Amino acid sequence: MSLVPYAHLLRHRGSGGGSIDLGLDTVIRVTVGQNHAVGDKVGLDLDSYSDFEQLLRFHKVPEDEQNQFNRIHVRLPGSKGIDVEDVFFEWTSMKEWRRAMKMPPKQSDLWRIANKLHLFGEEWDEDEQKAISGSNAILSKLPLPVDMVPAEEQLMLLGMASTGEEAALIVSGGRSSGPTDTIPQLYTAPDPEDDERAAKAIEEMADCMLQLQESVAVGHTDPSVLKVINESRAFFETGVQPRRGLDDVDKFLMRKKTLMDNCGNRSDHWAAVNGVSQEFLCAVRIHMLNESDLDVVCPAQLGAFWSDDGKRCEGGGFNWTRPISEENENQTLTTIKGTLETLLDEYPSSSEEEEALLSDFDFESEEPLRHQAILVRHRERILLMNSISKLERQLEQLSNMSYQITEVREREAERLRLKAERERFRENAVAEYHRRDAIVEFPIDLGKGRGSINFTIREGDSLEREAKRFGEANGLNGGGVRELVRMARGEAKRANHPTVIFTHPVILANGTRVVFRLRQKDNGTEEVFKFCAVWNMTDPVCNFLRNNLAPHVEKHFTDPVLVSVPFDSPDGRRIRIEPRQGQQHDLNQFARDFATASRLPESSVPGLVGLLRRKLPHIFQQRISGEGRVDVLLRVLRGQNSGATIPAFGRRYGIDSFAQQQIAAALQQSGV
Repeated sequence: MSLVPYAHLLRHRGSGGGSIDLGLDTVIRVTVGQNHAVGDKVGLDLDSYSDFEQLLRFHKVPEDEQNQFNRIHVRLPGSKGIDVEDVFFEWTSMKEWRRAMKMPPKQSDLWRIANKLHLFGEEWDEDEQKAISGSNAILSKLPLPVDMVPAEEQLMLLGMASTGEEAALIVSGGRSSGPTDTIPQLYTAPDPEDDERAAKAIEEMADCMLQLQESVAVGHTDPSVLKVINESRAFFETGVQPRRGLDDVDKFLMRKKTLMDNCGNRSDHWAAVNGVSQEFLCAVRIHMLNESDLDVVCPAQLGAFWSDDGKRCEGGGFNWTRPISEENENQTLTTIKGTLETLLDEYPSSSEEEEALLSDFDFESEEPLRHQAILVRHRERILLMNSISKLERQLEQLSNMSYQITEVREREAERLRLKAERERFRENAVAEYHRRDAIVEFPIDLGKGRGSINFTIREGDSLEREAKRFGEANGLNGGGVRELVRMARGEAKRANHPTVIFTHPVILANGTRVVFRLRQKDNGTEEVFKFCAVWNMTDPVCNFLRNNLAPHVEKHFTDPVLVSVPFDSPDGRRIRIEPRQGQQHDLNQFARDFATASRLPESSVPGLVGLLRRKLPHIFQQRISGEGRVDVLLRVLRGQNSGATIPAFGRRYGIDSFAQQQIAAALQQSGV
């Protein structure tokens, strides 16, 4: 243990094993690894160090061992680091990515700079800014320069203005001007010598102009990049105000950044003796991805782009381990190969020179550290050469590789088909919800050569009121109107209209109370999907609703029918109302829900309530109050006992078994 104070002097030995541990007894124990022979100098495997890291830390690298941790890391724009990644990091990394890929400046940056320089007027005067920008947008479309032919004259020649005054208003963007006033195309920027803020903004604008020139020179073909290039040119050339917020390149890169999150962080992007890492290939594939292929693998980005929670692509289906397309893979391998060749070309000496330096090195007269540095550089060269050779072999096998773009494109086409199908289903469901079905529709012969005209009554109409209106419009007398009503009632009673057999209230996210209904011969699952479509519910919410409705529907049809009451609705239908056990306690709400589900007017509710009260007389009622929505009258009907009433009451109003027992005990004390 006397060696413990000198444990830090133990040399690093790759794959040597061993450990240094501090025990609970405060004793430090040094354990030698298994890969030591008798007489070997003791060493410890301190960490996964490359030759370069060992040279910096220990000034020595293994002479004969091949270090599996030798890697050359490549930092890519948009890749994640080990530092904290928040909205500011993402914002700055997106700007760096644009600059590295020779893309045009951000529209929001141009807008911010123009605002600092007051080019479109004062920052607070948005109306003037919009007027100047709109005027400049019109001037930019004129065929001739305005210093050759005045803008007003060109507008009149093109038929865009009929008078000089109208042309002047167009040129001025609608701003009033006197006979000698000149309407500026842009305001003059403040003097940079007098305004530090303006001087900084002018420097930024010059840098943006350079960035735009670089993006034009590259020859981009992606539509989003071309659109922003044209918008930037419109600002610099004709003074059209840049857009605020995210531009199309921002959205384009956001989708790529979402895919890049599958490719590890910067420490995973490396080249080694055996080739480049899969994460490195993945990241470069995304960099080389054109917009048409991106629209397939990541059609849209959802969620906050700086957060991992909920951040995802809508549709697509990117597999980070597989090549995307032959064109993309060719660009990816060629780009990585070119990068490694550039690194290789930057070495000041050749491989033969390095080998000669190593073989002829004089350890007695030269600094040993120099030998170690030459050895590290030589091994890095071998690493690069091996990686380049493997990339060349991969390029030769492009036609034999399996690519994911075709499969993803087929999946995306199927997703879009299903999405369109669901949208059609939603539109049909909404149309059906708002449609009032015809109760009766038959032709009426008006006589005297006037031909016939259809008389139609729809759900929720008043048959007598509609008949009177029809008679007044078509010259029918009182007897004719009464005959029309009689005929319509007969047609309505002969027709087989589906009756509502189940209603259930649903509270939407905004607090609105709506009613789900089932009619005779309805498919319950399909009706739930229609209901979800009408009220724009998400799939998880719809599944939750369906799972919670199922037991209510099942129990509802096992409860006995209390009474079956026919009811003549105002639109002529003969409707049968059949409240079941548990629905007699709040007849007002039951009648309102039934009227809503049956498309009856609100005016019919009092009549329904009165009819049900006469058919369902009670012998006892007690107000039940408690948490939540429980504040109703418990009604025990004539001829029933509380033993059958309380369980159904508790189930429909969410009262647990313990509370039901308390209610039953209270009723027994009351003699019910």
